[in-house]
Amino acid sequence: MVLVMEDTEGRDFVQVIAASPEGGGVLQRAGPEPASFNLALPDKWKLRTEWLESRTTIHLPNPPQAWLFASGASFQGPVDTFSKKSE
Repeated sequence: MVLVMEDTEGRDFVQVIAASPEGGGVLQRAGPEPASFNLALPDKWKLRTEWLESRTTIHLPNPPQAWLFASGASFQGPVDTFSKKSE
């Protein structure tokens, strides 16, 4: 699973996650649900969970925009990996 933050323009930012133990990628086996993740988001921004069923490459722009929070959480993007796939 990956936590995704969406801004008021509909752009997605992914939570920065740790490198996988085997190298060659990043891995996040589990994490907090958005409702329990205490972030003071800007007005009308949203936090959601995206479940990944297979190895997924998330392409970040260069340079990415980074959002850093007092809790230590950070999100980068914008990314199009999850572009409204449920719509």
